[in-house]
Amino acid sequence: MDASRDDITHEIAAVAARLVVEEGLEYAAAKRRAVKQLGLPPRTPLPDNAVLEAAVREDIAVFCPDTQAAELQALRELALIWMDRLKDFRPHVGGSVWHGLATRHSDIYLQLFCDDPKAPEWALLDHRVDYHPGTVNGWRGEPVDVTMGHVNVIWQGDANAQALRCLAAATVPTSPLNVSGPETTSIRWLAQEFARRFGKPVEITGEEAPTAWLMNTGEAERLFGYPRIALKQMMGWVAEWVAHEQRMLGKPTKFEKRDGKY
Repeated sequence: MDASRDDITHEIAAVAARLVVEEGLEYAAAKRRAVKQLGLPPRTPLPDNAVLEAAVREDIAVFCPDTQAAELQALRELALIWMDRLKDFRPHVGGSVWHGLATRHSDIYLQLFCDDPKAPEWALLDHRVDYHPGTVNGWRGEPVDVTMGHVNVIWQGDANAQALRCLAAATVPTSPLNVSGPETTSIRWLAQEFARRFGKPVEITGEEAPTAWLMNTGEAERLFGYPRIALKQMMGWVAEWVAHEQRMLGKPTKFEKRDGKY
């Protein structure tokens, strides 16, 4: 990244951090508004959540270190009260209250897990809560099954490039070539890392099986080298796409399948 782009990214983060602290905006909304306030093009690359979180911490340390601590404590105490009231639904606190960055403008986010989605509504009614049901995009709160404990992943552009370059490496008779990422990546780690980036809790189910469907990409690496897009850069792009609530194709990878039928 060049110096000018790095400066723009940190300027967006600084403006977005003010919006988070002063108005309680979510990170994605704060980034979008910061871009507008700065008069930047809509497709300007945005800072990732780690950069914005650092900017929020700096903003709090400079402008409201004393008041924020008391406000955070009050919100955490209130969160504990409602976690106890909703304990049947295995509540997890998330967002700024969990990360220690909440102010009086922040909402408390509790993620509940239940088989019947109506059950929490009945519980709220029992506690005389005037609630309004709605839909939240980008985070469905589904548990992550880690039985298929490890995967290989590759950016689609790199997979396409390797497929085309295979034409120059064709042999007679034919020889197999595995096209995927070279790392053996933990599903548990992936789930926890995305949860950290989104500032959300994650529920892990199952235990890693002793076997997994994995690829040996040694021959592809010998022919084409390491894929152009590294794993963490890929994850950053995916997280930013989801945070911006961009269009999804609705084609899951079905990585969890263990019978080879996708």
